[in-house]
Amino acid sequence: MKKIFKVTGIVLASLLVLFVGSALTYRIVKSQGIVEPYTLNPEGGAKTVLVLTQSSSFKDEVMSGLAERTAGTGIRISVGEITKASLPVEENWDHIVLFTTVESGDIPEAADMLLRERKDQGLYSLIITADSGKWKKKDIEIDALTMASSKKNTILAVDRILSTILPLIEG
Repeated sequence: MKKIFKVTGIVLASLLVLFVGSALTYRIVKSQGIVEPYTLNPEGGAKTVLVLTQSSSFKDEVMSGLAERTAGTGIRISVGEITKASLPVEENWDHIVLFTTVESGDIPEAADMLLRERKDQGLYSLIITADSGKWKKKDIEIDALTMASSKKNTILAVDRILSTILPLIEG
């Protein structure tokens, strides 16, 4: 009888270690990198957009596509890190795009706080990527565009970001 408890304990402990190890590995593999601030179209005109994002091969490719598609439009686009505790949000942005990933079921805390504090200003677009392509909105009243972060969605992501900022050119 003692042997059964010992074997059961070893099996349960092994399963727990395997589960925790798998969860940590998934979290590390899926975690996003840090974006060093930079500017697309630094020669841009009077219209300014702030894109707060994270670094990943998908998002980096989207930012490259955005640079190509907005070259010569007169829109200066500053790109910054979305997960920093102190976001570089100034009152003089014409539009702010939050291009982020759902991790552990939610968007980064800094992005969540920013949306809650300033959502009534009408400056924000929220574009979310997740493996599932879905985000279960909690209690933030904001329109969000969602998609899976896969290479096949690169052009779609660029188009969605452009759809939020191109009215700046016309307006």
